[in-house]
Amino acid sequence: MSYDIREAAGLDNNRPVILICTDSALLPTGLARVVRGIFKPIFQRGEFQIIQHGWFHVEQGAARTIQVPWKIIPVRRNESNARFFKIEDKIGQESFNSLVENLKPDIVFTVTDYDRIEHLVKSPHRSSYGLVAYLPLDVTPPTVRWSEVVKQPDCTVYYTKFAQRWGEACGAPGGTIPHGVDTKIYHPAPKSQRDALRKKFFGIEPGSDAVIVTSIGRNQNRKRHDLLIEAIARLRKGGYSVCEQCHRLTMHAYMLPGAVFAEPYNRCERCQTEGSLVSGKAWDSLTLYLHTDPDEPGADALPIRQLIALWNIDDHVRLNPSIDLRIGQGLSEEMLANFYQCTDIYAHPANSGGWELPPHEAAACGVPIVAVNAHAQNEWMQTLPGCQLTSGDPWYDRTGAGYRIQGHMDEFVRGLLHYLEAGPEVRQRDGQANAEWAKDYTWDSIATRWETEIFQKILDPNRKSERWRVLVEV
Repeated sequence: MSYDIREAAGLDNNRPVILICTDSALLPTGLARVVRGIFKPIFQRGEFQIIQHGWFHVEQGAARTIQVPWKIIPVRRNESNARFFKIEDKIGQESFNSLVENLKPDIVFTVTDYDRIEHLVKSPHRSSYGLVAYLPLDVTPPTVRWSEVVKQPDCTVYYTKFAQRWGEACGAPGGTIPHGVDTKIYHPAPKSQRDALRKKFFGIEPGSDAVIVTSIGRNQNRKRHDLLIEAIARLRKGGYSVCEQCHRLTMHAYMLPGAVFAEPYNRCERCQTEGSLVSGKAWDSLTLYLHTDPDEPGADALPIRQLIALWNIDDHVRLNPSIDLRIGQGLSEEMLANFYQCTDIYAHPANSGGWELPPHEAAACGVPIVAVNAHAQNEWMQTLPGCQLTSGDPWYDRTGAGYRIQGHMDEFVRGLLHYLEAGPEVRQRDGQANAEWAKDYTWDSIATRWETEIFQKILDPNRKSERWRVLVEV
């Protein structure tokens, strides 16, 4: 590059520079919120200068971007704009080296999947910067490649203790810093505002007994939207029975093409008691708000509309047409918080997750949680005062090359029933307890930990990690 990037970006030589390297497109998903949550407070405090190599923080498509206070040097992967497109650049590999050569950052920070940082590790300028990687793990055991990658940064920070323990076992010790939540945006709404939001979004009048179950997440197989869609169908239509003796749920067979649930033989499969099954209640006041892109591209994307039609609940599931990840279109965080705030139960059927921001944000908005008791995400969800963790079985996921936990349908339905039967008072009580819990995870406090425990120490010549890469003549 023929110009001084530091000068063009308004940077000076008196304060250290952190270069954030992210995926080619910070879609309106969790990692974008993580980057903003960590670095906005750090930028405001002023000890470090921040610049980002990635794409824009998208809110409503490329024409509307969330303003961040630092400069962004885009990865050239925007196919809709020839000026910013070069297929070789992929996630920044082609442009990273020239950027580092000109910018001379003190620290390179990345938060992404482990298989996307090779160009940061193998750069010819690698000895000139400290590499800090913030990495998840949501399968067990980790892949051989994950075990190799976590050793390569100067400082590896893990989302959870679950990941940290595996990192230590692989010879890559590192700290653990959880995700945070912006409690200025994600917080419980007063009753009047909640009533207004429910009427605006779902046409629900104040005083109605309608129950909104919400789930937010990418259209990926591991998110298990299929489990949730089926669970809602069974609850709405009473497609389950309860044993009077052992209280186990029995799922009714679903008969096609009539789309009806068939009553089972009246004997409990667990305790084998004859005549003990009582047909479950049909919760016809139940509505599912599924915040995902049904047309998201990807080999493991689910046919969301077809699944909803299969279970014959088209009139009881709401999708949001504003979400289109092909062009990076989503909702503002304020609007996202509004959906949490008018929700009665947050459902998280995912079979694993590195941290999972949506249930964290829902908790901060005062919503009780029902989730699968799966690797990594259960570490913090089990500390939630208003949460039902439901069981599942280990299942080897070839796409993730490790075991995940596939939730049991009967147990997930039971978890939802817990809050349906408990009534609005219990849901409100547990939701409020969750909101109090979330106050210990503000992004301001999380960012302070990053600044003091990681970034300041990695630059301290007296306290540099023994794994700090130094220039070695070869």
